Amino acid sequence: AGAFGSNFMYQSQIMAAKGFAVLGVNPRGSSTYSQEFMDAVVGDWGGKDYLDIMAGVDEVIARGVADPHNLFVTGWSYGGYMTSWVATQTSRFKAAVGGAIISDRYSMYATEDIVLTGEHYFGGNPWDDGDKLLSRSPLTYVANVTTPFMVLHGEMDVRCPTTQGEEFYTALKRLGKTAVFVRYPGEYHGFGRLSHRIDRFKRTAAWFEYYAGKKS
Repeated sequence: AGAFGSNFMYQSQIMAAKGFAVLGVNPRGSSTYSQEFMDAVVGDWGGKDYLDIMAGVDEVIARGVADPHNLFVTGWSYGGYMTSWVATQTSRFKAAVGGAIISDRYSMYATEDIVLTGEHYFGGNPWDDGDKLLSRSPLTYVANVTTPFMVLHGEMDVRCPTTQGEEFYTALKRLGKTAVFVRYPGEYHGFGRLSHRIDRFKRTAAWFEYYAGKKS
């Protein structure tokens, strides 16, 4: 239910300073318009929200702001889920960085610290509707990924457990895909150490610059 607003976004400013146009989409599910708008993705993660995000990408391309041959995607937590989902659904992006990702909604059940929230948003639990959980899990479609993918994860994350990143990364490597996994010791869902936050932003920028053919 988070949303981009008028607050200062460090990563957006860093990427803009490096010459990237930055798009922050508030898709259905975000707390930007109404309760009905926010509830639109309950039981439908990877559905309407994915369509809204891609519509935003198409819009900035149509306006001449974005280069359709130089697109990059990143996100954290739910945004990490969407980043890994996007990478399994389209090959339009040249590189991706997913932070604190959710890759397997089936195995994530009861391992996070907000079990009831998970049941609400994911639309059920493994014993009632396991097939649905798997159908909206990026891991299910990991063989489709062609986008070079970097996973960033805190080792002590209890909101989106580190195993979620490990599953996706291991699957990518087993399939011979281009993938990197960065583990941050002592970090929870939101990083506390300044050095780790700086490293996160630097690695993301460097990953995108590399695949954009830019030199720092």
